[in-house]
Amino acid sequence: MTLTERNLVKAYAAALAGKACNADFADVKSAEFFRLAMSQGVASSVYYSLSGADIPAELRTMLEDVHNQALLWDLSREEEEKRVFAAFDKAELNYLPLKGSVMRMYYPSTDMRLMGDTDIMIERFNRKDAKKVMESCGYKRTDSHSGHDIYKHENGNVFELHWKPADSSDFHKNLMERALPVGEKGFRLSLNLSDFYIYMLSHFARHVRTSGAGIRMLADIKVFFSRCGLKLDDGYVKSVLESMGLVRFEIQVKKLIHCLFYGNTPDELTQNFADYILSGGVFGSAEISAANKRGDKSRLGYFISSVFPSFGAMKERYPFLKYLPFLLPLMWVFRWFSLLFRGKKPAARYAKGASVDKATLKRNKQLMTALDIKRYKNGKQRMTAGDIATALLLICVLVFAILFIGTRLMTPGRNSTDTSDEEVLHNSDEPSSEEISEDGASDEPSFDIPEREYGTIAYREGLYTGWLVQGVPDGTGTLVFNSGESYSGSFSEGMFNGNGLYKYNDGSRYDGIWYEDEINGTGTWYFPDGGFVSGTFFEGKPTGVCVYECANGDMYEGTLKDGKWHGKGKFVWTSGDVYEGDFVMGVRHGQGKYLYSNGDSYEGGWINNVQNGKGTYVIGGNSYTGVFVEGVLEGEGTALFKNGDHYKGYFVHNKYHDDEAVLTFAAGGSYSGGFEDGKFSGYGVIAYADGDMVKGDFVEGFLQGKAQYYYGDEEEWRTITYVDGKPQ
Repeated sequence: MTLTERNLVKAYAAALAGKACNADFADVKSAEFFRLAMSQGVASSVYYSLSGADIPAELRTMLEDVHNQALLWDLSREEEEKRVFAAFDKAELNYLPLKGSVMRMYYPSTDMRLMGDTDIMIERFNRKDAKKVMESCGYKRTDSHSGHDIYKHENGNVFELHWKPADSSDFHKNLMERALPVGEKGFRLSLNLSDFYIYMLSHFARHVRTSGAGIRMLADIKVFFSRCGLKLDDGYVKSVLESMGLVRFEIQVKKLIHCLFYGNTPDELTQNFADYILSGGVFGSAEISAANKRGDKSRLGYFISSVFPSFGAMKERYPFLKYLPFLLPLMWVFRWFSLLFRGKKPAARYAKGASVDKATLKRNKQLMTALDIKRYKNGKQRMTAGDIATALLLICVLVFAILFIGTRLMTPGRNSTDTSDEEVLHNSDEPSSEEISEDGASDEPSFDIPEREYGTIAYREGLYTGWLVQGVPDGTGTLVFNSGESYSGSFSEGMFNGNGLYKYNDGSRYDGIWYEDEINGTGTWYFPDGGFVSGTFFEGKPTGVCVYECANGDMYEGTLKDGKWHGKGKFVWTSGDVYEGDFVMGVRHGQGKYLYSNGDSYEGGWINNVQNGKGTYVIGGNSYTGVFVEGVLEGEGTALFKNGDHYKGYFVHNKYHDDEAVLTFAAGGSYSGGFEDGKFSGYGVIAYADGDMVKGDFVEGFLQGKAQYYYGDEEEWRTITYVDGKPQ
């Protein structure tokens, strides 16, 4: 492992253990560490162990930004899951949450196990009803696969509804049957601890043997086993893992966990396993996937297996082949035609696999063999002799049909022209022998990625100038629309991808990261009036930690959601007023402190930009603490005046109003009794600092009528009549 990888592992292990990381970051490059932490999906987690460590300020800021975004996303995901799960309960449809939706609850903090989507399993016959449930929650089905549907909400949340397990093992086929109800009336299901452990381990194994897996997937096993390992049925777990061929894999996983998270010294196999885990991202990489798909095949063997996938692989893609295996050749042809409509991606994937060096192939093969996960032991269905004979006959028919049709299409019509056969041959589109390169290039398919060229393309909607690949914008370029709007920056496969500047007709512009024609990533949006917002964008809207400056100079710094102030933030007005605290969808809502330019302040609860809840208001040097309702004191509270006087009792509309309250004077003495509209009212007692005392009825703040006056120095009570507070 590199120094950066070692420090990341130490920081992540410390975070999972709830400890501070003491790794030395003197020689670690901040950008490299942050990039690795992001690719492994643990940037927010390591912030817990590094927030108080001696690390570069730049790295601390980047990790803190990601951590703040993770807290918001985790809260949003949790609320969204509750809403969708409640809808399934209401519709009385069984559902089984999987993977991260369950695992996050075992982590020290749920934001340490973020998810890109929520996976739940449903019963196949409930697929249509489940679609109605998702649509009722505002979701739209954006994609469908052979075993699951993908639903996406405009708020960015994604759900995957599985009705068929991704793994074909007997264990996975019966997941819904193994699950048990959660509670008495709900329709939510849950696997017992042993089954969930087997599921997580086999899921990890499938990723390792296909596209790879990162350290976060390994942490899932570590966290779950440390919390629930003693509660597992060891005999049952071992028998199921034996049937799946995962016993050796489990042993190596536990060894890797002890090396990475507990500091054990790794042997050669464990070190190779660790390097493999850290070489990709959370779910591995395209390069690892290409290498594992190729295996130990030669380039020719890989080409043949890509054109003619095995019966097992085709059966996974087209399940009906299990019952009609003789249709395999027909489905090969169907697959070829379907690939033609998928653009350059299939060819690019093939090129990746074909270009993998022999050393990598050998190293991966040795690791997969040592881990014993080249394939699960599920008992593959094989084609019978009759199936093979039927398939061969079908292949012959298909080949004959293709040759016959091709010959007819390529033969020039005899009556269409007087051109001689010789002229036709010389003017055909086929290359002459001189045009065929000396290295033997022929009609064998080429999957090489073509070179870029610089040029200009006119579209119906505008004009593009820049780098092209096969006539498609790819690289840096500029697209000027007929409407006057323009984009200058990075393109990939014809779409805005990477860093770019878009100028709108209304005078606004965005300068930052794009992904597949959408604003996604860090950037700055400049408004026509001169204001701007800079930070992280998701689907065109600023989301996460951002800086928002209005045209008049007012500025907000904090988290945003869907373009609105949401979460923790600070707003500074040009007048000098400052608010720092909670925001919800653009308004002050929650707990916060407002500092007025004249020195006054309020700190406490807010609802819709108005003081609500318990708080303290300081105005003109006087301090009021209590419960505020719509900006005014209502209920029990206290007041401390700048002259030292102190009131304790009830308030009504910011004024003292109580049958029995106390006002203590700074000079000594106090008043105990009733208040109304901020004045002494009703029966009350005034105790003076010199020991005298008077008690009687007060009206509009003054003693009225007969009152009892106590002379402290004479220790004597006397009756005195008062008019407007004056003795008569």
